[in-house]
Amino acid sequence: MNFAFPEPPEGADLLIRAATAAKEDAGAAWTAWAKGRDLAHIDASSFALLATVYSRLRGSGALGAEESRLAGIWRWSWARNELTLRAAARVLALFSSAGVPCVALKGLPLLLLCHGDRGARVMFDADLLVPEDRLADAWRILREDGWTPKHADPPPRVRPFLHAVPFTHTSGAAIDLHWKPLPFEGTPGAWEGVRARAVPGTVNGTPALFPDPVDLALLAVAHGLRPDPHAALRWVVDLVALLRSRDGRFDWAALHARAGAWGIGAAARRSLRWACLMTAALPPEAAPDGPDPDRDEQRLLAFLFRHGDPRRTAAQVVADQWWNFRRVARTRSLPAGPCAFAGTVLATYRTIWGTRGLCSTVTRAVRRAFLGPPPEALKSVPAAP
Repeated sequence: MNFAFPEPPEGADLLIRAATAAKEDAGAAWTAWAKGRDLAHIDASSFALLATVYSRLRGSGALGAEESRLAGIWRWSWARNELTLRAAARVLALFSSAGVPCVALKGLPLLLLCHGDRGARVMFDADLLVPEDRLADAWRILREDGWTPKHADPPPRVRPFLHAVPFTHTSGAAIDLHWKPLPFEGTPGAWEGVRARAVPGTVNGTPALFPDPVDLALLAVAHGLRPDPHAALRWVVDLVALLRSRDGRFDWAALHARAGAWGIGAAARRSLRWACLMTAALPPEAAPDGPDPDRDEQRLLAFLFRHGDPRRTAAQVVADQWWNFRRVARTRSLPAGPCAFAGTVLATYRTIWGTRGLCSTVTRAVRRAFLGPPPEALKSVPAAP
């Protein structure tokens, strides 16, 4: 079972097969999935695969009456991706001119290196990784180029507890500026290894660095561990596309070794076993047997899965933040006492929400702790999965 999606949408296996199988089998899977289904009312994880299905099956006759609608989704995906690629190429050129090292993560290299068709994989933003000590330079370059950050520049004491800041441009393009590839603290040297192993590539003719194939695959798996509706199924299709781009040659043993070094070894094996059930395009060696998650890994998965969940209680929020604070402090040899924890949490949320937003949130949290949630709030809370 995939940690990020313990209850995948009905027919997820059919849709993944339609996006990954040979054309005859893909067409049959699409017909079975689409029967009696209205594309205007599907979940986000299924929608994220429709452009891929169209790219594989267009003109084959298997798409039937939905082909014109899927063509529209593919054109929208292509236009969105072209906008993102042009913006990313410009930013990469600016970073290069200023001497800021940058690695393009996730969707951008997957689209260019693996999917081939620029409309086949929906990409909502470009993820760019810079060294933490060059974050201020990258931030300044983006601001001078007309990009607007979602929140303030994180001060040095806060950066270890965040991993990226979204930026938007007046053109409609979006970038996530990363100083860590993933939203948790890796083991010592893990993220430096991603930068050191990066391989050269190009984005619209602009020189760039991409993660090496093993890191690229592992980042896709790790991203699938989070409760992101767009990535819940798409990461499986990304893995198949990467495998095909390498003619089936892939070092799965290296992937699992790095997953263990990152602290997500058991989670990666479990998610890959689920992926192998969803598609026959992944070989059995992608998901070897191994020990169950240890306590620290289980806690990391709980932290990732609960992050941002509106149903969390105040006690769960504090427990999650305390665990993450201790993990980061231990890895980076930072002060780990209660006073340091309180100061860091307040500084982090002040960076994200601003002073007024922080005061308002603390007030609501105190009121909720003593009086319970207001009746109108209960109506908007989604049901537990």
